[in-house]
Amino acid sequence: MKKLIGRRAPALVVGAGMVLALAGAAGPCTVKSGDHPLVRAYLSAEPVTPVWNPDISPPEPMWIQKVELPGGSVTVSARCCVGQRFVARFSDESSPRTMFTPGDYVYPSELRVALRERVVYGRASGLAGGITKVTKIFAYDLDRRRLVESVDVDPGLLPPVREPASPRPGR
Repeated sequence: MKKLIGRRAPALVVGAGMVLALAGAAGPCTVKSGDHPLVRAYLSAEPVTPVWNPDISPPEPMWIQKVELPGGSVTVSARCCVGQRFVARFSDESSPRTMFTPGDYVYPSELRVALRERVVYGRASGLAGGITKVTKIFAYDLDRRRLVESVDVDPGLLPPVREPASPRPGR
């Protein structure tokens, strides 16, 4: 019996390792239904109109929206360029908070606000790790000042990203 178990142990370890490796390679599950609560909430929130970011060349879109809160306000923003994240600057805090960091090669592509619920929604798209196309959406609760949820989503469930109203400035 010992010899039989001894021979099977390496095969079991290799087999379990292959299952874990394949599961990791598959990555996170992607939401493919418009009935998902986060997708519905994201779509019902008001999109923030993007403007051109004059601080980089060539200019890329950015989103800035001030939201009034009981006892203060918050300015939420995102910039569509390398290494950017979604940021909240609360009037009663000296440092900005990161609402969501999309990941390597995944850039902010839309910001939405549900004023009545005081929730910010964001979308980020790109090549995760420079390899896999992803689109992520998230919800951030401004009252509790925390990320509520984030998911990878099928981009076909979402409307096209809005461009800034004015033409892109020249270099």
